[in-house]
Amino acid sequence: MTQIKIGTRTSTLAMWQANKVRQILHDNGCKTKIVGISSQGDKSLGGDLASTVGQFIHAVDNELMAGNIDIAVHSSKDVPVKISDEIVNLAYLERGCTNDLLIFP
Repeated sequence: MTQIKIGTRTSTLAMWQANKVRQILHDNGCKTKIVGISSQGDKSLGGDLASTVGQFIHAVDNELMAGNIDIAVHSSKDVPVKISDEIVNLAYLERGCTNDLLIFP
């Protein structure tokens, strides 16, 4: 059986999401491997995050289009409205609990 290569950023959230996808695929009989990819956004943390749309996804998407990974896992907050025509949004994880909140003094 072919191993599905799951590409994602190396952040804690991205790895958690990729492992969730990995578990779903594993439960359905697929062999998988997670490939961590550092993005431009990861390299420039602390800068103006709004200045470059998609800076957290381009490196992963480039690996996908080059055939180095089979699927890409992104956090929806990082995905711009317009993405490359070469990429298809196939699935979304079920939404988790939304009962958290932030209280400022």
